[in-house]
Amino acid sequence: MKSLNRYILALIPAMACLMAVGCVTIKSNGPASAPGYKGGTITLAEIRSHAEDFDIYWAGLSDDMPTAIFFDPKDDDKRIIGDRWEKVTEPEKLDGMISFVESYLQFDPRLFALIGPNKEVFGYVFSPNFIIQTKLVNENTIYIYDIKSPLYLDDGRPAERLEGKI
Repeated sequence: MKSLNRYILALIPAMACLMAVGCVTIKSNGPASAPGYKGGTITLAEIRSHAEDFDIYWAGLSDDMPTAIFFDPKDDDKRIIGDRWEKVTEPEKLDGMISFVESYLQFDPRLFALIGPNKEVFGYVFSPNFIIQTKLVNENTIYIYDIKSPLYLDDGRPAERLEGKI
């Protein structure tokens, strides 16, 4: 038992170091707000009303069933890149996309700010999935990995079918 406790105590600092190296901090100030890129906080409603100020991308099955949406401010020198993210080419679809992500009520969709190593905001992710993986490419660029639907486990089986079996 003592060796297990030592192992766990040694593992905690190692995991903290791994999380700090090459990652970008993700912060949320609640379901609909996050730290702002111009100071203060920003809400999803503000982003929605100023959508033209952002390059907007989605991930998911289709643009009418997105798993997540990310917003990259146009007026900064920061970039967010990633594979399997599609650019929103029809701005009139954005409201429907946001509404779909909001429909994941059981997963508490939130607006997350992607914060770099110098506490600067790179952009925002609106997602019901709290597991958002990123890596710092350079001081002005982060890579955001594909965000999978919270409705499915890694093997593709719907989570609802496995209730009580996990």
